Amino acid sequence: PNTLMFESINEPSFTQGWSSTVDPTDLALLDELNTSFYNIVRNSGGNNATRPLVLPTLGCSPTEPQISNLIGTISKLNDKNIIATVHYYGYWPFSANVAGTTTFDETTKKDLEDTIDRVYNAFMNQGIPVIIGEYGLLGFDKSLDAIEHGEVLKYFEYLTYYANAKDITLM
Repeated sequence: PNTLMFESINEPSFTQGWSSTVDPTDLALLDELNTSFYNIVRNSGGNNATRPLVLPTLGCSPTEPQISNLIGTISKLNDKNIIATVHYYGYWPFSANVAGTTTFDETTKKDLEDTIDRVYNAFMNQGIPVIIGEYGLLGFDKSLDAIEHGEVLKYFEYLTYYANAKDITLM
């Protein structure tokens, strides 16, 4: 059925380890992978000719130049049944609780809004649907230094509200 979607790859990475810089070769490899995936699925028959296909940014990152690279791929394919996907794990000092940020404060809220706005403006404004395929927090547990449960709930409530306001699907 048309409700079944295929994603080309989850969190694609082509170099060893994580880096804050983006290798242009990695962007080219992802474009090639997404394009090959697209052509294979579209040419395999049946409902796959029009099935919604989900394409990620490099590492599923919601930042530049990953977003621009995926927009280039999607524009080249010129298919209204393509959905972009990114992941969002929040403002790192709050999300991973590595810098003592244990409350859903204005800095954390601004990071969330800026990220969703960036994704919205890049994709949705061009008619490309978006799925935030993974989201969450990484640093909450039972230790006294962890994010308090009420702050976790505030974060998820606001993330859900803000994404819904922008018609971005959370998965």
